[in-house]
Amino acid sequence: MLSKNPARLDLQMLVLDDNYQEIVLVDESKVTGYGSISFYLSALKGKTGVIKDIILDYDYRGRGYEKMLIVSLIQIAIDQGANIITLTSNSNRTTARHIYKSLDFVEKDTGLFVKIPK
Repeated sequence: MLSKNPARLDLQMLVLDDNYQEIVLVDESKVTGYGSISFYLSALKGKTGVIKDIILDYDYRGRGYEKMLIVSLIQIAIDQGANIITLTSNSNRTTARHIYKSLDFVEKDTGLFVKIPK
């Protein structure tokens, strides 16, 4: 199981969006992992890639697949001409955060605020 709470979304909208790319890991017809990156332009930073939704089946964790997903998404960002790549990670996700730091991501104190429109 990839997620206990799968979101309902318009997959066609994602597939047709040029600013969104995704990677799906499959093992003998079973989806075992997923990662996505979206892009936007900023006057200060230029093209920015935002890595999102790194999801891995519990049975596949600790075997290098998460790092493989992230490295692949980084390469997509480089190929797309991104000047910066960002991601967010809950402070409780120590293993994931270790992987990000091993790939030269630097933790910033941004004071991220989030609003979910109703």
